Amino acid sequence: MSHLEPFALQIDPGLGFEVTVVVYFSSHCFTRSVAWDGRHLNSIPVEELFREEQDVRVLCERRYSLSLNHLPRLIKELPRRVIRIARESPQNFVTIERVDLGERVPPPHYVVFFELSRDTKRKRRLVLKVQSAYLKDPFDPALSKGRKVSFAKLLKATFLRHRLRA
Repeated sequence: MSHLEPFALQIDPGLGFEVTVVVYFSSHCFTRSVAWDGRHLNSIPVEELFREEQDVRVLCERRYSLSLNHLPRLIKELPRRVIRIARESPQNFVTIERVDLGERVPPPHYVVFFELSRDTKRKRRLVLKVQSAYLKDPFDPALSKGRKVSFAKLLKATFLRHRLRA
């Protein structure tokens, strides 16, 4: 899981100074719910189980593989990627990429949901939590309809405590 270790980006989003964006990944990027696993909880090997707060989840080989091959790169590319407002309250964002798995044409959509907030302890630090990342198949066209927002505008609005409208 070393590819999903937290990391930081230094960016000036148009404020005249750099802010530090600390990125970390939820277990939802490489696990799925027990209900979707199909096995009874007691029959799942303990090394496949992950607990995040009150939530127990199961390792998902496909999500893990996608995270390994795409996720940190996609997050580092956010300054150049299309980002959409996925939900207004609580606010979160999505970026989407087609990934060629060699299975079919056109390739399926890999969706990455994240939220951004100000760090409560450091003045020039923002926290980007990657909430979830998975193949959306079939794809929900509504995910492509949210308002586009640049990463710089998103960072600046979050820093200034401005809410973005969908």
